[in-house]
Amino acid sequence: MVMTEAAREALDGILVAAWYDKRFGDLGTAAASVLAMLLRLYAHEGRPPSAKEIAAATGFTELETARLLTALSQHDLVILERDGAAIRGAYPFTQSATEHSLTFVRRERTLNTMCAIDALGAGAMCREDTIIRSGCHLCGVPVIVETRNRGMALDEVRPRSAVVWTGFRASRGCAADSLCTALVFFCSDGHLDLWRASGKTNDGRRLSVEEAFQVGKSLFADRALLGGG
Repeated sequence: MVMTEAAREALDGILVAAWYDKRFGDLGTAAASVLAMLLRLYAHEGRPPSAKEIAAATGFTELETARLLTALSQHDLVILERDGAAIRGAYPFTQSATEHSLTFVRRERTLNTMCAIDALGAGAMCREDTIIRSGCHLCGVPVIVETRNRGMALDEVRPRSAVVWTGFRASRGCAADSLCTALVFFCSDGHLDLWRASGKTNDGRRLSVEEAFQVGKSLFADRALLGGG
């Protein structure tokens, strides 16, 4: 899915910064199945499912489901509320207010996403067309991206000059609070350059929206497939 050198470098940087080897390396099949079902229910309902709903859909007991959700939280794949009783987010979705949201066109459901890359990959993960709404990280002007072919192809980008910055801010145990804050849209290369000149950035790659879409698809396309990773 990743076709350009810049996109490959960005993907490699994200994998390292987010500790993907540790997050997925020893994830068992049961935990992967719970994660996939969680994401499917999250997208379908437009909200995080409860452990009871996940258990009913997977066939696991509620106790086992709760244990697996804790394991997924420890792998930074699911974010739980402080008391551990409810789900606050599961990459790419979050209940927190962020700069990024997407609307599933067929279901007309809108969810917040952790970052620009998550927003771009969520449609492919759910095999649904989406409308992504964000804003320039410098000036706030709206950036809107539409996908087609069940979320697998980029359609329209407004403004056409929009780009994505993929910063490699190392995860400090929760990528949502670290790496994700450095994966953002800009309305133009000019505004990205101004922002970078301010010294607020670290290592990263500038991507076209198409290149960032390739990265998002490569990270999320198979995540909600039951039994498929």
